[in-house]
Amino acid sequence: MTVRPHSVWRMTFRDGPGGEDFCEDCFRYGVAVLGSQGQPDLTDIVESDFRQFWKEYSISGSGGVNQGTHCSFRYRMKAGDIIYAKSGNRIVGKGMVISRHRYNKSGKVLPRCLSGWAYFRKVKWEKNFAAISSSEAPQMFDPSSFHTLLRLDGIRLHELLSAERRTQKERDAQKGSTPKAQKRDVEEGKRQIKEIAFLSRNRAIIEERKRLFGEKCEVCGFSAEIAYGEIERDCLVGHHLMPLGGSAHARRTTLEDIVIVCPNCHQAMHSEKPPLTVEQLHEKLRFSWEQLHTS
Repeated sequence: MTVRPHSVWRMTFRDGPGGEDFCEDCFRYGVAVLGSQGQPDLTDIVESDFRQFWKEYSISGSGGVNQGTHCSFRYRMKAGDIIYAKSGNRIVGKGMVISRHRYNKSGKVLPRCLSGWAYFRKVKWEKNFAAISSSEAPQMFDPSSFHTLLRLDGIRLHELLSAERRTQKERDAQKGSTPKAQKRDVEEGKRQIKEIAFLSRNRAIIEERKRLFGEKCEVCGFSAEIAYGEIERDCLVGHHLMPLGGSAHARRTTLEDIVIVCPNCHQAMHSEKPPLTVEQLHEKLRFSWEQLHTS
């Protein structure tokens, strides 16, 4: 069976053209919304009948959202896809789709919006997302791409992922410059003899980096919190930039000596000797993204 790769989307949440922005409301209630109150239920309409259905009910002019946008939100977007929320000249949020397309006849998906929204999907929005400006990812704000919903691929996707990584790196650097960490220098790698010899590791330094720099993979951006909820802390691991096994004696480890990664990226890093660097693996991921979305 062929597995469909997850898609990446950029979406805006305005109450009509030039209307009020409801990104923060979507983040608060964990949804992505489309359409307006009073539009018909699309739940039982198959994609092959959608164009005729759209024409008969004349909904193309409602809310400034066109037929293609409704079709993508209803049929093309799937659970597991990623949405980047656009507000003005910034990307202000990122989340994972966790439900099918749903219909709300009353339109009261977001209580503060009086005009209402007919269609929605549940989304687990990432906490403390570092906003990305138009200067950091200009392709995302090109006038030709001013759509309510836009699937990202090729240059746009590459530019966005690179900008997200740079922005996060700058945030991490700012956090690292503040004297908040209590255990920034611990001893690791001391050889202890039981039945076998193994390298001891100090979990405190890893937990401290997670606390300061966020519960996400520093290579691919995977958020265990979004994917797995309460068990996320046990899913991410600490990767030593200089392997402990390369030292014959115990040594001191600082927050700058480790990165937090997901198990997949950790295994990929250690697939070569010496291990791949964060930059090398990130470049491989970038190439894979481009191949998936241009093939």
